[in-house]
Amino acid sequence: MKSRARVLVSIMVAVFLVSAVAAAEEAGQVIPNLVGKWAAEYKIFSPHGSYGSSNVLTITEQDGPYLRGNHGWAVKKGATKVVPQRGKVVTSEKEPIIGVIDFDGKTVRIVEQGDTGRFEGRVVSPNKMELVHTEGGAEAFVYRAVFTKQGN
Repeated sequence: MKSRARVLVSIMVAVFLVSAVAAAEEAGQVIPNLVGKWAAEYKIFSPHGSYGSSNVLTITEQDGPYLRGNHGWAVKKGATKVVPQRGKVVTSEKEPIIGVIDFDGKTVRIVEQGDTGRFEGRVVSPNKMELVHTEGGAEAFVYRAVFTKQGN
C-alpha cells in the first residue's frame, strides 16, 4: 500500500510540475492581437519645420508575432513647410508595412516597404499603442503618437 501511495504522489507531483512549466512558458509568449485599424494625430518635426498630421495604421494580417498591412497618412490642412516625399510635396499617401511584436509581447517594430520609415514602440493596452516614427535621409522627419484601435 505504501508503495502505491508513493507512486500516486510521484505521479501527482510530476503532473503538477509539467503543468506549472507549461503555464510559465505560455505566460511568457502572450502575443496581442493587433489586427484592425489604429488611428492617431500628431505633430511631425523635420529640418523644414513642424506641422500636424494624422495616420491610420491598418494591420490586415497577423501570423503569431508577424504583422502585415498599410498605413495611410495625411497632412492637416493649412500646414506649411511640409517634408517633400521623393522630391515632391505630398500631402497624403498609403504605404505597405510589415512588422513584428518582440519577445516581451509589448514592443512593436514596423517598417515601411519602399523607403526608410520605421515605427518602434509598445502596446500599452489592447486598444492603445505608443509608437515613434523615424524616417532618415534627405527628407528626414520624426514624430511620436498614441494610436487608438478603432471600431471596438
